[in-house]
Amino acid sequence: MKGAGYILRKKASLTTEELEQINQYTRRPFQEGELYTFSVVLCDNEVDRDGERFTIEALHRLGELFLGKTGIFDHNPQVQNQAARIYACQVEQLPGRVTKTGEAYHRLVARAYLPRSQKMRHSFWNWTAGLKKKSVSVVPLRREAVLSVGQIAGRAAATM
Repeated sequence: MKGAGYILRKKASLTTEELEQINQYTRRPFQEGELYTFSVVLCDNEVDRDGERFTIEALHRLGELFLGKTGIFDHNPQVQNQAARIYACQVEQLPGRVTKTGEAYHRLVARAYLPRSQKMRHSFWNWTAGLKKKSVSVVPLRREAVLSVGQIAGRAAATM
């Protein structure tokens, strides 16, 4: 199964509640026909290539922090490279799937929108066709080691 940074699904229609969520980020009210909406997996609690992972609690907190954030092209945070905006996030558990650490697998899924335009149409079709990869970059401010009770007891006995 894929990790984070890919489009999960495009929803066929928006609810009234979703339009209200979107319109709190726009300068004027948009109608459904003026927008592309989609879901994207931002991150999960699986161990990554650097041997790091998010806790489930951290995924929930990140969901709050990602609301209203824009996606950018080519990791270049200039205004002209802004594309989609996140209007909703949800942590999902995939039943039956576990991480390398044996924990139930959870992922942070964002709902995002972008206006229908010629420029965005090309980008959207490349994303949904899998031609362009999305990535999420998060840099921890601090790292914490997590030790089990057995590891702590073993270390204490070794130092006595």
